[in-house]
Amino acid sequence: MPRIRKLKLHGFKSFAKKTVITFPANYSVICGANGSGKSNVLDAVCFVLGRISAKSLRADRMKEVIYHGWKNKKPSEFAEVSITFDNSDGIFPVDDKEVVVSRRINRKGISIYKLNGKTVTREKVLEILGKAGIRPDGYNIILQGDVTDIIEMSPLERRTIIDEISGISEYEEKRKKAERELSTVEERLKEVRIRLNERFTVLEKLRQEAEAAERYQKLSKELEVLRASLAKIRLEEADESMKKLVEKLDELEKEGEKIETEFSRAESELDEAEKKLRDFESKVFASVTSEKRKKAEKLKSDLISKKERLRFIAEEKSRLKNLIEKLSLIVRGENRVVREITSLGRTGVYGSVSSLITVPEKYRIAVEVAGGNHLNDIVVKNTDVALELINYLKSRKLGRATFLPLDKIKPRPESKAPEGSLGMLLDFVEFDEKYRPAISFVLGDTVLVEKIEDAKKIGIGKWRFVSLDGDLAEKSGAIIGGFYRPEKSFELSEISKYSKRIEELEEEEKNLRAEIVELEKNLPEPEEDFSDMEEERKKLVEEVEKKRKIRRELYEKRTIIQSNINRLRIQKARLEAELENLKLEFRNYQQTETVKMEPEVMENRISQILSELRDLGPVNMKAVEEYKLLKKDYDELKKKVEKLEDERERILELMMDIERKRRNVFMETLRAVSEQFKKVFRDLTGGEAELRLEDPESLESGLIIEASPKGKKLMNIDAMSGGEKTLTALAFLFALQRFRPAPFYILDEVDAALDKANTKKINELIKKYSEESQFIVISHNDTTIQSADCVFGVTMEEGESKIVGIKMP
Repeated sequence: MPRIRKLKLHGFKSFAKKTVITFPANYSVICGANGSGKSNVLDAVCFVLGRISAKSLRADRMKEVIYHGWKNKKPSEFAEVSITFDNSDGIFPVDDKEVVVSRRINRKGISIYKLNGKTVTREKVLEILGKAGIRPDGYNIILQGDVTDIIEMSPLERRTIIDEISGISEYEEKRKKAERELSTVEERLKEVRIRLNERFTVLEKLRQEAEAAERYQKLSKELEVLRASLAKIRLEEADESMKKLVEKLDELEKEGEKIETEFSRAESELDEAEKKLRDFESKVFASVTSEKRKKAEKLKSDLISKKERLRFIAEEKSRLKNLIEKLSLIVRGENRVVREITSLGRTGVYGSVSSLITVPEKYRIAVEVAGGNHLNDIVVKNTDVALELINYLKSRKLGRATFLPLDKIKPRPESKAPEGSLGMLLDFVEFDEKYRPAISFVLGDTVLVEKIEDAKKIGIGKWRFVSLDGDLAEKSGAIIGGFYRPEKSFELSEISKYSKRIEELEEEEKNLRAEIVELEKNLPEPEEDFSDMEEERKKLVEEVEKKRKIRRELYEKRTIIQSNINRLRIQKARLEAELENLKLEFRNYQQTETVKMEPEVMENRISQILSELRDLGPVNMKAVEEYKLLKKDYDELKKKVEKLEDERERILELMMDIERKRRNVFMETLRAVSEQFKKVFRDLTGGEAELRLEDPESLESGLIIEASPKGKKLMNIDAMSGGEKTLTALAFLFALQRFRPAPFYILDEVDAALDKANTKKINELIKKYSEESQFIVISHNDTTIQSADCVFGVTMEEGESKIVGIKMP
């Protein structure tokens, strides 16, 4: 082990002149009176070894270590200390057998270090000294008060000594660095998580919007395919219907031409038969001489003619009423399904809404527009009847119909018509009160106005309005209007004409009956036998009647055919318009694929799709692209969070590893120091001692120093007497030195508080340990001085310390 060979002081504290102290033995004592400057020798060693704390050198400022003069002696301009170490065993990493370290400081506080005469940095000096286990703040140097400090320390402060000598400060730094890194990562993680949560909220909203947009696109595409398919089917059906209609119309027109020819021939034959009858009657009457007979025959002929006319009127009225009934079905718009249902004669079926109401001509257009397709709704007694009829239509594949069961259908709440209107439309329609729920359901919420402008004044959107000329304003705000042409104008004109004809026939019938009564009163009693003539005349009358019947049947047939032809022509015109519209509609779907499906199934699906599209509400079509972009950003941010979380876990694992190593190093150091403490205390007193933590599981707990001088029980250092405390503290300090051996040990008045017996024990211990290590002890205790191998005395003369060597026997 390297040892101190000599110490040179110049201008350092009280050593004004150059002073050299050589240390030939391993146990040297520096003694002297109080204030002589003996402790300045220790300060000089600490100074040259590189201490930078002025207070540790017992100075307020570093430049105060320079000799400051005395009376007529000038202050020194600098302070310089050099120390020479033996390097014969090559502990220091230099080739020289001696290592000389010097330090010089001027009054500006600037320090200069030299190593074997070469100027070097303090770090270089510390590096070289560190190779030999020499540190400026090592426990191999015990200053005045260090023992007292140990005694007065708290358990936590004592534990920091173990921290220091174990070197766990390295782990502490690593742990603090890891904690700083963890704090940084936690902060970044918190920030990124906040951003991620914000992104997630927006992303979730966009995801829903994107799903809605995709659903909208999918439904729209399906809707277009279905509409294209339905348009194609309707176009094909319309084409087929047009072909059949044209064929049927051609057949009817040919049949009409044939009937027209037959009717013309029947009229000619009737005219001829009537002429024969008239000629015969003229001939008969010409041969009659009796005026009375002529008059009687004339009365009788008129009576027969009028009765025949009366019978014809009855038949004509019946025929016209039958025509009116057939045309009324067309006017009411009763389709094939409605006619099929109403013709069943099923109990509980009351008929279509249009068949159950009577509407004055003035309000007919308003009712037709307001009722719309609901006028074909079939009113039934209850739900059971409705379900039975629905199954009937399904089983025979007749089509679909809407049923209004009176036990379930709810009438519209009665409302008072707003001011400025004509009234509630329901009040202008006549019907049986039995059907009020159904009729109210169809028309009960509609207000009748003169013009649609009146609805605007009242407030469109508050009510459902219909005008006399057919304009409609829905509650939703939608307005439907323009020129309205009643769809059944031809049939209505025919009905009107036939109704007027019936009225004329009824008037004629009334007059004929009165005339017949009068003729029968004036008819005289027969005087002669005209049986032969009467028989001939009867035959002619029967022939005329036969011809009239043929003409009448042909006329009725011609009328029906003509009516059917007119109806078919109207249907053809409508179908042509519909066909043209269907062609235009299908032209929009030329590039769209079509599917084969039942029209009713497609219509139901279209209704479902439209309902779903309405439920979707406003759709953000940009959401799909925005979602993809934000999802990419979100995924990148999520990866960043995962990376930070991995980094966080890595740091936590590192901290755990650091803490584990720190604990192992600390506990190993504590165990080793405790073993040395036991040995030193045993050597010192013959007693037992140990070191332990307040909480064995926590490195942050305090260090307990316990000892039992020989013959006493084990007790805490804080509970010992003054001398015992000092002895135990010294044993602890010696244990620290032995745990980390140094080439030399310097003790500054460690025996100051000990009695003679304990001082002797300390001296014996130092004597024993000096066989292996160099000890320099500063003391003015006679016992200590006597035990040393070499003694240096320090005296103070005129403010300046001087060294006097004393060789001991």
